[in-house]
Amino acid sequence: MRLFEPGCYEPLKAGFHGTMLGLAVLFTGYNAVAFWLRGNRHLARNVAIYSALVLIEWKQVQTHRGGDG
Repeated sequence: MRLFEPGCYEPLKAGFHGTMLGLAVLFTGYNAVAFWLRGNRHLARNVAIYSALVLIEWKQVQTHRGGDG
Protein backbone atom coordinates (compact mmCIF):
# COMPACT_ATOMS: atom_id res chain seq x y z
CA MET A 1 0.00 0.00 0.00
CA ARG A 2 1.43 3.33 -1.05
CA LEU A 3 0.05 5.07 2.04
CA PHE A 4 2.77 3.47 4.15
CA GLU A 5 5.65 4.39 1.83
CA PRO A 6 7.87 7.30 2.83
CA GLY A 7 7.11 10.43 0.81
CA CYS A 8 3.61 9.36 -0.20
CA TYR A 9 0.50 11.13 1.07
CA GLU A 10 2.49 13.23 3.54
CA PRO A 11 -0.22 15.93 3.90
CA LEU A 12 -2.75 13.23 4.77
CA LYS A 13 -0.40 11.70 7.33
CA ALA A 14 0.33 15.13 8.83
CA GLY A 15 -3.41 15.77 9.06
CA PHE A 16 -4.01 12.50 10.84
CA HIS A 17 -1.26 13.15 13.36
CA GLY A 18 -2.45 16.74 13.73
CA THR A 19 -5.89 15.46 14.66
CA MET A 20 -4.35 13.08 17.17
CA LEU A 21 -2.26 15.96 18.53
CA GLY A 22 -5.36 18.07 19.02
CA LEU A 23 -7.15 15.27 20.83
CA ALA A 24 -4.13 14.60 23.05
CA VAL A 25 -3.97 18.30 23.99
CA LEU A 26 -7.68 18.28 24.77
CA PHE A 27 -7.42 15.11 26.89
CA THR A 28 -4.36 16.45 28.71
CA GLY A 29 -6.19 19.64 29.59
CA TYR A 30 -9.33 17.81 30.72
CA ASN A 31 -7.37 15.45 32.95
CA ALA A 32 -5.25 18.29 34.37
CA VAL A 33 -8.35 20.24 35.39
CA ALA A 34 -10.02 17.12 36.75
CA PHE A 35 -6.90 16.28 38.77
CA TRP A 36 -6.74 19.83 40.10
CA LEU A 37 -10.39 19.73 41.17
CA ARG A 38 -10.62 16.13 42.43
CA GLY A 39 -7.03 15.13 43.15
CA ASN A 40 -7.42 11.49 42.06
CA ARG A 41 -4.01 9.93 41.53
CA HIS A 42 -5.00 8.13 38.31
CA LEU A 43 -5.78 11.51 36.74
CA ALA A 44 -2.20 12.62 37.34
CA ARG A 45 -1.00 9.51 35.53
CA ASN A 46 -3.36 10.32 32.67
CA VAL A 47 -1.88 13.82 32.44
CA ALA A 48 1.61 12.33 32.19
CA ILE A 49 0.58 9.81 29.54
CA TYR A 50 -1.30 12.32 27.41
CA SER A 51 1.52 14.85 27.75
CA ALA A 52 3.92 12.27 26.37
CA LEU A 53 1.49 11.60 23.53
CA VAL A 54 1.40 15.34 22.76
CA LEU A 55 5.17 15.33 22.33
CA ILE A 56 5.12 12.20 20.17
CA GLU A 57 2.36 13.51 17.91
CA TRP A 58 4.04 16.93 17.63
CA LYS A 59 7.17 15.17 16.37
CA GLN A 60 5.13 13.10 13.91
CA VAL A 61 3.42 16.18 12.49
CA GLN A 62 6.78 17.88 12.03
CA THR A 63 8.17 14.77 10.34
CA HIS A 64 5.34 14.62 7.82
CA ARG A 65 5.46 18.36 7.17
CA GLY A 66 9.17 18.12 6.43
CA GLY A 67 10.23 20.05 9.53
CA ASP A 68 13.15 19.37 11.83
CA GLY A 69 10.92 18.78 14.85
